[in-house]
Amino acid sequence: MEKNPSPSLSSSRFFPKVARFIFNCLITPKSQSEDDRRHEFILNIVLLASISLSFICALIVLANTQGMRVRLIAVVVFGIFLLLHLASRQGYFRISAHILILVYTLPLSFMTWVLGIDLPQILLSYSLLIVMSSVLISTRASLLFTILLSLFL
Repeated sequence: MEKNPSPSLSSSRFFPKVARFIFNCLITPKSQSEDDRRHEFILNIVLLASISLSFICALIVLANTQGMRVRLIAVVVFGIFLLLHLASRQGYFRISAHILILVYTLPLSFMTWVLGIDLPQILLSYSLLIVMSSVLISTRASLLFTILLSLFL
């Protein structure tokens, strides 16, 4: 007489397989060179974090806001991050990284223009963008980005 495996044993085999499948589908880089694989891997992680946070933000905005414009902006931002991740998975990770830096830079520049440079969050966000551009694109792009931000400030 055969014994059925216990539920804990079958679930202990199931969750690692699901986690590996999700990792392979969403994060594993497809590039050939090691440097490109590193850039693509980090980009995929940053994009998945952005997708998760913008999805939560969109749900909160959709549930609590009456204005149609604000709802549309929240959904569009979520859609942009989703499209960037799909482009990255199709092999266009360099373009996706440039657009991601641009998507984070434009609202921050607008906030700087409106609120001024006195807020420490703005300066910290700019430093985060400089580091992200260095990691996702290259150190040369980071230097150029730093010079452009310094001129803007």
